[in-house]
Amino acid sequence: MTKCEKCYHNKVCINGANYKNAESCIHFKDKDLITELPCKVGSYVYEVSGNEMYRLRVKQIVFSRYDTEIKSASTDLEEFKDDFENGELEEYEDQIEFYTRDFGKNLFFTYEEAKAALEERE
Repeated sequence: MTKCEKCYHNKVCINGANYKNAESCIHFKDKDLITELPCKVGSYVYEVSGNEMYRLRVKQIVFSRYDTEIKSASTDLEEFKDDFENGELEEYEDQIEFYTRDFGKNLFFTYEEAKAALEERE
């Protein structure tokens, strides 16, 4: 028998601990089957490479056997800046892949974190 403590909704459930077998609850979601994503598709992350910082839009998140792969596209290619303004961004997107292990090293969730890491390297 599965207990309510194993349910993802346990802390907010008004029926919590009322089931002898939690799997009979229509709201039961096993915590072991839930995965939290490192970020949202469509959000921006920041890469620090050498003494440069790039803003990247997350295009896809792929789970692999060893790590979570984040596929992104650069939106800060200076050489194509005029084309971006004309709506031709899709043609020049630079596909880049990262892994969750890269966060905190060369990939950051916020501009401020990336800027601090860049200043630390200089």
